[in-house]
Amino acid sequence: MKIKNILIILNSNFIMLAGSLLLTFLIPIYLSVNDFAEYRKYILYISYIGLFSFGFIDGSLLKYGHKYLEDKTLFIQRDFRFILKFQIIISLIIVIISLVFKDLILFLLALVVFPINMTTYFKMIYQATGSYKNYSLLNIIYSIVNTLSISFVIYLGLFGYKVLIIATLLSYWLVYFVAQYKMIKFSKQMLSNNLENDYTIKNIFSTGYIVLISNLAILFFYNIGLWVVNFLFSNSEFANYSLANSMQNMILLIVNSASVVFFKYIFSEENDNKIKKINEMLLFFGFISFTSFFVLKAIIDVFFVDYIISLSILKFLIMCLPFTMIYNISFINYYKKHTMNFKMLKSIVYLSIFNLVVSISLSLMFESVILVAFTSFLSSVLLNIYITLFDLKMFRISIKQWTYMLFTISIFYLLSEKEWYIGLLYYVTYLVLSLILFKLLKIKKRREP
Repeated sequence: MKIKNILIILNSNFIMLAGSLLLTFLIPIYLSVNDFAEYRKYILYISYIGLFSFGFIDGSLLKYGHKYLEDKTLFIQRDFRFILKFQIIISLIIVIISLVFKDLILFLLALVVFPINMTTYFKMIYQATGSYKNYSLLNIIYSIVNTLSISFVIYLGLFGYKVLIIATLLSYWLVYFVAQYKMIKFSKQMLSNNLENDYTIKNIFSTGYIVLISNLAILFFYNIGLWVVNFLFSNSEFANYSLANSMQNMILLIVNSASVVFFKYIFSEENDNKIKKINEMLLFFGFISFTSFFVLKAIIDVFFVDYIISLSILKFLIMCLPFTMIYNISFINYYKKHTMNFKMLKSIVYLSIFNLVVSISLSLMFESVILVAFTSFLSSVLLNIYITLFDLKMFRISIKQWTYMLFTISIFYLLSEKEWYIGLLYYVTYLVLSLILFKLLKIKKRREP
């Protein structure tokens, strides 16, 4: 695993983080609570656009893994021609359905199916073949274009969530045109090697559909709270939950950057103990990320007085981070490496059902969005427990580690009720002291005969 690759992805994600920070804080201030809720619903629906690739994009990722893009010229061109026509047809079908039912939101969603899936296809190829500069460039361009377009709309004083949706839609199309241009330009340098003649379009779908279903199941698992609040609570409560969720997603941008690079590392690493060490490191990074809550609390207290409820929601969503990091970076890639896609799907489906049933039950009984967030946290913990008990036993967490994890989470929960600067100071002090203690215990263990 090259540090250079991690830095390339991290640099792009820091730019994305800057754009995400600006929009996360700007849009709720600009829009009314109701309009912000409607805009966030559209963003939620967009996250499932990948469904309309029917596994072709995910199959392409597996096909090109560990190979250089130049070695696959003939078949990339063939695959590209297919997915181009395929996505045009799918988009037209959805447009027609939206016009028949006179559904504006469905129509606006239909208009982004093609650019999102085509751009994702290019990014999947870059990820699988280690072309991290091209992968990062597309992320950077989207972040800059989307941030500037929405900021321009706000500068012009054009109010309403529909205007922001159109700005977002145009951003996706512009990024697609750039991605298409780069792929055409890059293809001129490709070598025409006649490799894998038996690898047909059908093969790509057959290997990709189960990965797609698993990825959508994972996405649904993480979004269950949003869906439950969307259907069972008011727009105001959905807006509060969405704000907390978008703040959590800002932090997960960094997680996703690491996941892209670790995809190739875990595929090539045969020593499970090294991967186990990575999990321990991720766990501690997850606890470090808790500090972000106190900073966000200070911002919400001052600038988002209409979204105070989001603090109680954010607290539980932030507590999911250590477990989300391990699952997204380590477990998912390990499942893919050993073609354990059905096991991955089974585990996420079981916990999704638990999450959904408990969230709906608590919502109907107590009518509290905070309990929905708590259920998301509980489900993240149980997902990791299930995987290490039944699927990936080599990564089982020891009793000592669980004790430290539960103690740290309890400390964070108690300090989250304090003033932000007091909570931050005490929590950072706790982390530093625990790190020093671990170092001393390691030194003592090494000195023992």
